[in-house]
Amino acid sequence: MRMKTLWIYGLVAAFGMSALACSDEKSNQINVPGDTEEPGGPEDPEDPFNNPDPGDPYDPQEPVEEPKEGWTAILMPAIATDVELANTGVTKLAVNLVSIKEETAGEGLPGETIQWGIESGNQSVQLAANKSTTKEEGRATLSIKGLGIAGDAVVVAASKKSPKQVRFNVAVQEMPTGSLEFSTMYNGHASPVNYVIKLYDGNEVSCARMDLKHDAVMNWRTETEAEPILDPVDSNYAKFSDLSTEMKYAAVAYGFSANGAPVAVGCLDSGIDVYANQTTSGTIYLDTIDLNPVTTYHVRSYFDLGDVVSELGSVGKFINMVGNFANDPAGMVYEYLFKYIKESIGLAASAVKWLLDTFGLSSQLTGYLNGLIGDNATMAKIGLFACQFRDIVRLMEFMGEIDIEKTGQIELRGSDAYDGFAVYWRIGCSGSDDPNCGRMPLTSKQLGLGDKINFLEGTWNGALANGYDKISIENHELKLYYGKILMYLMNNVLIPNISNHQAHDFSSLLGYWIKADSIAKWISDNLKWGGIFGVGAFSFTFEESKGFVNSVMGILSTVFGFATAELELKSAGSEITLSGTGFFEDTNADNVVDIIRDGKWAGSMVITTKTNVDDGHGGTTTSSVSTTTAVKGIWSGYNLKNVQDSEGMYCTYEKSSTDSSDQLCSYPKINTSELVSSNMCQKYYATAGL
Repeated sequence: MRMKTLWIYGLVAAFGMSALACSDEKSNQINVPGDTEEPGGPEDPEDPFNNPDPGDPYDPQEPVEEPKEGWTAILMPAIATDVELANTGVTKLAVNLVSIKEETAGEGLPGETIQWGIESGNQSVQLAANKSTTKEEGRATLSIKGLGIAGDAVVVAASKKSPKQVRFNVAVQEMPTGSLEFSTMYNGHASPVNYVIKLYDGNEVSCARMDLKHDAVMNWRTETEAEPILDPVDSNYAKFSDLSTEMKYAAVAYGFSANGAPVAVGCLDSGIDVYANQTTSGTIYLDTIDLNPVTTYHVRSYFDLGDVVSELGSVGKFINMVGNFANDPAGMVYEYLFKYIKESIGLAASAVKWLLDTFGLSSQLTGYLNGLIGDNATMAKIGLFACQFRDIVRLMEFMGEIDIEKTGQIELRGSDAYDGFAVYWRIGCSGSDDPNCGRMPLTSKQLGLGDKINFLEGTWNGALANGYDKISIENHELKLYYGKILMYLMNNVLIPNISNHQAHDFSSLLGYWIKADSIAKWISDNLKWGGIFGVGAFSFTFEESKGFVNSVMGILSTVFGFATAELELKSAGSEITLSGTGFFEDTNADNVVDIIRDGKWAGSMVITTKTNVDDGHGGTTTSSVSTTTAVKGIWSGYNLKNVQDSEGMYCTYEKSSTDSSDQLCSYPKINTSELVSSNMCQKYYATAGL
């Protein structure tokens, strides 16, 4: 379609019928000069006619020789070939070089040299150069200037690839000239850093008919429909001199972001009149060019769910009991060991206590337990468990997709579907600069949720908060399988990792903490009695001793309430209510959103658990309890349909499973220090020896 458009346009231009359609959304201000001095402003743009090296002169009378490979293109006028020029004025000529080769017929040829020369009337006109180069659509332009002498001139354009030259008949007339100067005004949120102002023939460009924003995005580089009268000015101020008072003019201004994207545009044609020997001033008001956010984004969110563990009933009690155990683990272990030793000896508790105390066995066992369990490493491991349990279920990473669509000028609607999930186990990450150190991706299948379950999902309404690049997402609900996540983390991440994979449930973790095998060996080696005063002898094998210790671990697990906490977590359901903000960014200057950066989440989470309570009649009843905690988060994302792979900024490969967690990407940068530190338990690591 583009090739045909260029081909047809070239034919139309040959008959002088070029046109451009456009639109203006704001009134623009014109100051008509009176008998006053011209207003000041920046210096005029560089005059191309002062070019000391215009190139080798071209003689239009030279015969055109067919190249060895034959003619491959045809040169066509891109404007009417009859041109009027004030005797001291400036205008621009334009041609199109179009391919006639079978495989590329109709396509414009960029990067080709066009030669220019004056066939007659060189006393009336001057060329800015003798050569120009075709642009992307095969168009080449050249400025010409009147030398102050009325008369007719013929300017010729030629290409070594085309058998046809193009001749422009220039009527140089004694016409008065004046100047136009323009400044721009912009009050939006796009913050242009660079500007371009272009001046057009008002018969070719009309602001009322121009699709201004579309043309700014699609055609600002190539200007395929019309050619500016003079060279554009790269500034928010421009002055155009030596303009005919008989012509109509239109001015178009563009504002660009730092990366070259057109972000604002304005057009002015009404009231632009040129007066002889005077300057007319005008202000071009620019409107924001909307970014297009409608697409699918791959998103990563970090959530700080608060110290939710301490807020849950049975779970909070369990963690507190672990903390209490760290204060006197040897005393608690001795208490329950004594129970099993007494039952094995078969004596009354008072008799066993007298026996052990009298012969020093009690103090020996207590001393051994204190030395074994009470060392710093053991205390650190116990403290680390309680701390890390809080930490690992507090900072969670979710990955998935957000779909965004527009429902109005600034109104948006979207949906979240997070199918990836990861937590951070920071043991061994001290001093590491790797933000992914300790990252543990988990799948919905691992958590017992099935193969295609989203960890979070929901729909929301939102808007462009500043009308341009700030997205605001209203409160919306997301379902989270928080209880199942916590249970999996405890039994499959926390307990194995904190025990060097020696334990896989809380009872065996207790045995790891207090070195159950060492205690059993000490009992079998040292806790012996030969018999006296009618009291029978006793001793214990290692297996018997190990049975004592394992029983103690089971008792302690029950005392701590682990089983109750586990049941509570298994039944826990949760919903998160969130609102958020973020910023759109166009990285490749096509006015389509490429990344979402600096995202923020804020809201709350409600967890509903079931707890057994005393019914007052010797039994229990089940009670539902809801706990609410504050939630905050940060997030970023990138456009799945517009991936930039040249700089390695984004994911460029397909997901290897149904979960997003295994697709590590270089997302727009996230500062996780804004959340709770995921190294908050660092103080325990070195002492624990992990």
